[in-house]
Amino acid sequence: GAFKGPYRKADVFCHLYPLAEDLIPFIILLAKTVGLNESSILGLRRDCLQEIDGQYVLWFRKARGSAGLYRKIIPAGGLFSPVTLLEVLHKITAPLVRYAKPEFQELLFLGFTVKGRGREPVKPLDTVYIKAQMNRAGGWCAENNLTDAHGRQIRISLRRFRVYYLSLRYKKHGQLSKVSRDAAHTLAQTTVSYVANDSTKHIHERSVEAGIRAARE
Repeated sequence: GAFKGPYRKADVFCHLYPLAEDLIPFIILLAKTVGLNESSILGLRRDCLQEIDGQYVLWFRKARGSAGLYRKIIPAGGLFSPVTLLEVLHKITAPLVRYAKPEFQELLFLGFTVKGRGREPVKPLDTVYIKAQMNRAGGWCAENNLTDAHGRQIRISLRRFRVYYLSLRYKKHGQLSKVSRDAAHTLAQTTVSYVANDSTKHIHERSVEAGIRAARE
């Protein structure tokens, strides 16, 4: 828009392309429903979703720990299922691919940056930038009036969604080894750091009791 006009560049471009901050809800929902860490989510490729024998497989990469390419079966039913989220995300970011640098065109999380001033308007999202956009003063949380019971702006921690997801898996299966495989952890102790909390205390106690009974038999 014109200088001091009613519409700024962000108002115009947000109707044409997804801005980087527009993808924050997708990151949060995927963190909650799939349980990946933020770097694995932001590193998803455009061909990360594959249908095999009626099931949907998500291919993702880990950059730390047991680095490599991993696969995970994910649910498809529902408006906010991981499959639906990934399909919608693939569609709305498709117009940005041709404006991204060749080395970034295979990435799923591409966002338009209004302040790029034409030099590099489309960039891949990174964890530091997203955390800043979510939690800074006047950022995504503030714009969406996300406050606690005392009216204070909350700060979103994507790690907490991974803790939530893995804790639910642990409570459902009661097997640390199964949760470790689901989390793509090499060491079980890494998984323990996520699931050792008050909500899973009874699972630990049951496991100890089961081990004692097995030792006595």
